[in-house]
Amino acid sequence: MRRATDRRKNAIPLTGVTAVAIATRMCRKVDVYAMSTLSGPPACYYYWYSKRGGGCTGGARSSDEWYHKRPGDAEFHDFRGNADALLQWNASGAIRIRV
Repeated sequence: MRRATDRRKNAIPLTGVTAVAIATRMCRKVDVYAMSTLSGPPACYYYWYSKRGGGCTGGARSSDEWYHKRPGDAEFHDFRGNADALLQWNASGAIRIRV
């Protein structure tokens, strides 16, 4: 899992991306909803949306952008590597990313 999601080889894969990887091994079709690929329309994370009291309308205030720029988290997760893994799996047909 780390080889697929982490360019630095020392970060922890995101739980959701790990769940998607497991689903591809167990299911014939895997549709993925509300997972950020750091491209396209922003994903809205309900927890962060509620905590911040704002809407998920995109732009600089989107929870997607804010979530991936939280201080300290990049120390533990390679967000770009996880997003790239999702995009590669989507391109290969292993999953279907739904927006």
